[in-house]
Amino acid sequence: MAQAVRLLFADPRVEVLERDSDVWVVSGVDPDRLASLVADAPSAAAVRESIDDVAEDAVVVHVAMDEAGPAAVDAYRSVVSNRNCYHCRAGDGTLVLTDQYRNAVSQVPAADRTVAETAVADHLLFRAPVAPTTYLAEIRALEHGTWVHWDLGSGERRQARVGTLAGDRDVDADRPAALGETLEAVLEKGSDGPSAVTNMLSGGVDSTLAGTYLDDAPAVVMEPDAPELAFECQYASEAVELLDADARAVTLREADYLDQLATSVERLGFPSHYSATAVMDAVFGTDDGRRYVNGEGADALFGLTGTKGFRAAARFDDLVSRPMTGALTSLPGSLGEYAATFALQAERARRRPSHPESFAQQFAFFTDPAVVAEFVGEAPVRERARRQYEYVADRVDGLADDPWDAQLELGHLLSFFAHNTVTQWRQLAYAHGKSLFAPFNTRSVARLSQSIPASERYADGHLLPQRSTTKYVPKRLLDRRLPAYDTDKPKGGGVFPRERFFESGCLEDVFDRYEPPSYVPASMYEGHVESWGPLTWNLVTWAVWRDHVLENDDLGVLDGTTEVWCDGDVQVDRAGDSGAEIRTDVQSG
Repeated sequence: MAQAVRLLFADPRVEVLERDSDVWVVSGVDPDRLASLVADAPSAAAVRESIDDVAEDAVVVHVAMDEAGPAAVDAYRSVVSNRNCYHCRAGDGTLVLTDQYRNAVSQVPAADRTVAETAVADHLLFRAPVAPTTYLAEIRALEHGTWVHWDLGSGERRQARVGTLAGDRDVDADRPAALGETLEAVLEKGSDGPSAVTNMLSGGVDSTLAGTYLDDAPAVVMEPDAPELAFECQYASEAVELLDADARAVTLREADYLDQLATSVERLGFPSHYSATAVMDAVFGTDDGRRYVNGEGADALFGLTGTKGFRAAARFDDLVSRPMTGALTSLPGSLGEYAATFALQAERARRRPSHPESFAQQFAFFTDPAVVAEFVGEAPVRERARRQYEYVADRVDGLADDPWDAQLELGHLLSFFAHNTVTQWRQLAYAHGKSLFAPFNTRSVARLSQSIPASERYADGHLLPQRSTTKYVPKRLLDRRLPAYDTDKPKGGGVFPRERFFESGCLEDVFDRYEPPSYVPASMYEGHVESWGPLTWNLVTWAVWRDHVLENDDLGVLDGTTEVWCDGDVQVDRAGDSGAEIRTDVQSG
C-alpha cells in the first residue's frame, strides 16, 4: 500500500501545480517564475539542474504519483533562503512537509514529542538549532542549498547539495550603484508593485533605503512604549516624513509584552530568539497590510557593528610586537584598555574559526561558551561550534585567505546563515495569513556582497575607526537617494530592555508564571534565574515554549494553510478560514 503524503504550506502566495499526475508546490520571491520552470522542464531531474539559477529565496516540493498513489517525494531549499521546509511523520505514518514549524509540531502528538539531543546546547549558544536538527527530534529541517529525495517504496532517502554562495561578477568602484541596480531588480521581482506592499519602516538605513524604491507604498511603524526605544520611534517618524509615506502605527504596551511574547511563540512553534518578536506579532495581527517588505539582512552582508574595531585590532597586530603589546596592556587609562582589547581580538583571531571562542563565533553569537559549558558540558559546546562553522563554510565558495579577513568574513556569514530573524518574521506573518519579502536576504544581493573582496566589503578604507564607516555600501547609496537622511546617526537595533523588564518590569515574575527549564543546574540559579544573567533570556523563551508548544496537545494546523493530500489521489484544501488571499493555482501540464 502506498504511503500518504501531506503538504502543509502556510505561505499565502504558494502555488500548487498538477503536472501530468505529479504535484508540485512552489514558494519563493517570484513563484510564477518557479512555476514556469516546473511547467517547462521535462523531468524533476531537469528542475533540479536548473533551479539554482532561478531561485532567489525558495522552497519547492514535488510528489511523484503512480497508479497506487505517492511513489516519491523531492524537496528543495535554495542556498540563500529564509524560507524553511520541515519534514516529519504524523502519528499514522504520513510523511508531512511544511514551511511553518508550528504546523510541523501540530502533527506530532504531545506525548510523542522529544527534545532533540542537541537542542539545549544550540539554544544556549546560538538561540536556534543548526539544520537539519530542530528543537524536536521528530522534526527535521532542510539545509540551505539541498535537494532531498524520498523513495517511498524502498524507504530510501538521499540528499544532494544544490548550489553554493559565491560572488558572480566584477564589481567596479561604484559599489553603491551596483547595489542599487541589484536591489531595484529584486524589489521588482518580489514586491508585486509598490501599491501592493507595506514597508516595515524602522527608520534605520535598510528599511529607509528600501522605501526609496517603493514610491507609493504605505509604511507601518512600531511604537512600543518602552522609553529606551523612544529614539528609534523618532527615527521612524523622521523617515516617514523624508519618504513622504502614508504610515500606520502599531503600539505595544510594556504591560502586554509577556502575553504577546507567549502568543508569538505559540504561533511560531519554537522559542523566540529576538526580543522584538512580540511587537512583530502585534504588527501582523493588527495592521491591515497583506504583504510586507522588511529590510533585515543587510548588516550581515555589508557590515555589522564591531567591524571597525576588529580592523583596527588587525592593524595594531601588524604594527606592534607581542612583547610590546604585553607592555602596553599594563598602561593605565584608555591606552591600556585599547591595547588589552586589541590583544584579546588578536588572540581570538588566531584561533580556528570552528573554535567556540574564535573571533568569528564570538562576533556572530555574543554568547560566553564557558557559561554554556556549565549547563551542558565542554564537549557539546565544542562540537556544536564546529558543526555551526562547517555548515556555513560548506555553503560558501571563495572564502578569504588572509586569516584576519577570513575571521571577519566568517563572522558575518555565520550571522547571515544562522540568525533566523527573517525566518521568525516570515513564519509569524504566515500565522496571520500574510506574507513577507526581505530583499536583502536574496541570492542576488548576497552574491553581490560576495563579489566585493572581504577586505573591502564591510567597512571603507579608512584605518582609524573613528573615520571609517561600517556598512558603507548601502549608506552611500542612501546618501544619493535621500540626501536629507543622516546615515551617520547612532544605530538602533529594536532590542527591548529585557534586563529592566526582568528586574523591575513586565518580566519580573516570569519564573513564577513559568517554571525554569529543568536543565538549569542548581549552581546557576542565582546568576540566571534569581537575577539577570547572560543566559536568562534563553531560559525565559525556553520556558514559554515548553508550556505553550512542547506540552500543548491542542496545537492545530494554522488557519489559512494550504493542505495538499496525496494518497490514492490528490486533494487541495485550505485549513480554517483566515481570510488570507491564498493563491492556489492548480494546473495540468
